[in-house]
Amino acid sequence: MLPSPQRLQLVLHAPKPMRLTRALPDADFYLTVREVGPVDALPLVSLASTGQLRHMLDLESWRKDRFDAERCGAWVALLVEAGESPTRRFLRDADDELLALLFRGWIRAEQIEYEDGADVHGHGEGKAGSGRGALTPDGYYRFSPRIPEHLPVIHRLLQLFYREEPARYQQILWRSLGELPAELEETAFRWRQSRMEEHGFPDLDEALSVYAAPSGTRTQAIPPQPEDPDRLAASRSLVPLLAAHGPLAGAFELLPEAAREHSLHGLVSLANRLLVADAEDAGDPEAHRGALNKAAGFTRIALSARGAVDPESAARVLEQVSPLELFREGHARAAGLARRARSLLESGWPAGRVEALDLLDWPVGSRVRALLADRPLYYEVDVSHGGGRPREFSAPEEIAETRNALETAEAL
Repeated sequence: MLPSPQRLQLVLHAPKPMRLTRALPDADFYLTVREVGPVDALPLVSLASTGQLRHMLDLESWRKDRFDAERCGAWVALLVEAGESPTRRFLRDADDELLALLFRGWIRAEQIEYEDGADVHGHGEGKAGSGRGALTPDGYYRFSPRIPEHLPVIHRLLQLFYREEPARYQQILWRSLGELPAELEETAFRWRQSRMEEHGFPDLDEALSVYAAPSGTRTQAIPPQPEDPDRLAASRSLVPLLAAHGPLAGAFELLPEAAREHSLHGLVSLANRLLVADAEDAGDPEAHRGALNKAAGFTRIALSARGAVDPESAARVLEQVSPLELFREGHARAAGLARRARSLLESGWPAGRVEALDLLDWPVGSRVRALLADRPLYYEVDVSHGGGRPREFSAPEEIAETRNALETAEAL
């Protein structure tokens, strides 16, 4: 898979750019837009399908279970800049509750009070509004954007919405003013969550099950998967990251096409579950890369424990065991070391004082301390500066190094 800038140029200069754009998996479309930057990605956004735009906004508009109206508004402004066609697709597809939340938090509309007297008939304001705000296309509401620079695109958005669906436009503006924001947000989040689950982002309880103990069942071949026309294609944009994880990249290349698609889909879904379980920002491409590296790292550790240290043997295991089960096997090794570290701190010579670990020679103490994080981490040594940093485990050698450090600490 090409890096995002080259991918963008390839798509835009293709004989049929719209068809190629819409052939991108939703996740790859989103990461391409985020990595090249919204302004440079405007031509790609104008060609996107409704599903691609929906997925982009589902990721960007929410911080965990809370709607971020200003951030959503910034992305809707991008759609308006991309042209009427993507804006129209967004308006037709968007949930009414999301639009009501957006209008409430991004636009701040208020109904205008009409007067009918000798001096004033109507509201006494022209099309441009007044110092208190601009007028909506129907003339019944006054609005002021929270981000002043968005005023022109909000005008265009409201005019298009009023022209295309006047009855729905009126209903949503009324709901933005009359309904409780908490109820709107709850319903909008429920619709969004059902879509996210289709992309491998489950709810928190299900996501946390990624850290469950491995099943321990004997290895058996994964049955052939029936073709599902509604199944989302596996993302390819993060696949180049696998090159840093030993035999994994080569193993995927050796798999038959159907098995490769099945395993890649499982690995990307695993990374999405980790994003939810670790409370990472799904609207941050770095978080997506970090989650895939974590998924691939523990999968590699499990493959090594099974003796699969080359692409051929790793491919045979991937045909038989799901990435989720392999992740659990790999993570169980780090979790076992973490339990030993906590037992040492609670009942060993440190006597409950985590600062006592500083008495250990470097990097032994640092490696034991890294195991005590919410999720066990590996302490990576930087010899040139005499320091280091904790990070996710990514190789079987790191499990071995950490185990040696822990055994040294226990021996004291």
